[in-house]
Amino acid sequence: MKGKEISRWKVSKEDWFWMPHVAHLCVGNWCRFHLATYVNGHIISTVGEYLPDSDVRRCILEGNITRSFHSEEEKEKMRLVLSKIGDDFDRYYINLLGYEEIGCNRKYETMVFAAEKIDEECCRYYALIEFCIDSIGYNCPSEATRGHYAMCEKFDNVETIKRKYRKKPVVIEAYQWFPGMKTKDVIQPDFKDPKVIVSEGETLSPYIETLEGRYLVSPADYIITGIKGEKYPCKPDIFEETYNQVNDEFLA
Repeated sequence: MKGKEISRWKVSKEDWFWMPHVAHLCVGNWCRFHLATYVNGHIISTVGEYLPDSDVRRCILEGNITRSFHSEEEKEKMRLVLSKIGDDFDRYYINLLGYEEIGCNRKYETMVFAAEKIDEECCRYYALIEFCIDSIGYNCPSEATRGHYAMCEKFDNVETIKRKYRKKPVVIEAYQWFPGMKTKDVIQPDFKDPKVIVSEGETLSPYIETLEGRYLVSPADYIITGIKGEKYPCKPDIFEETYNQVNDEFLA
C-alpha cells in the first residue's frame, strides 16, 4: 500500500485500539479479511472473504454439478476441484468460485457498534451487537480497507455522528384542572382535616404524585396521563404549544 495513502488515513491515532479478532458476524471467524478498531466509544468492524468450511464447500460444488444451468466444461472444472485436498482444494476452489457473499450483493462489510470495556488483555472492548449505528458494504478488499479507515475517521469526531431525530407521535389523555374538580389525580389538602399537619412556613397547595415525586398543581394546569399510565401536570402555555387535540370526543 502506498505511503501517501497510509498517511492520509492517519493510522497512527494514539487513541484507536486495534484488536486482532473478528468483532461481528456469526460466520466472521471464517472470513479471511477482518479489521476491528475501537474508536471513541465505538467498535468499527470490517469482515469479508468468507470461505465456508471445506465440507460445506464440497456440498456447494456437488450441488452445482447437478444443476442444468452449468455447462459441461464448468462441471468438469468443479469435479477437478473436488478431487483436491488440503491447501490445493482451497486454492482451486477460490480460483474457480471465489469467496462467498456475506450479505446481499456484498462480499465485505463494515459495521459500527456501541462498545463497552471488558477485562481482557487481548480485546479490551466488546461490541454491543444490538446497537448497530452505521454500516456499508463493498465487493473488493481495497474498498473495504479504505471504507474501514474512513469509518474510523468519521467516528473519531463525535460531531459527525450527531443526527436529527423527530419525536414519535404519541396520543395522550389530558384534562384541564381547576380547584374543586372531582378527581383522584390531584390531591387537595383540607385545612379542616385534623389529620393534616402543616409545618411552619408550609402552604397547603394542591399537588400530584408523579414518577419523579410530588409536583404542585396550579389552576388551569393540564393533568396528562402518559402512555404507561403515569400522571404529571403541564402548564397551559407549554401544553398548547406541544399538543393538538385529536378529536372532540370525551373519554369516560
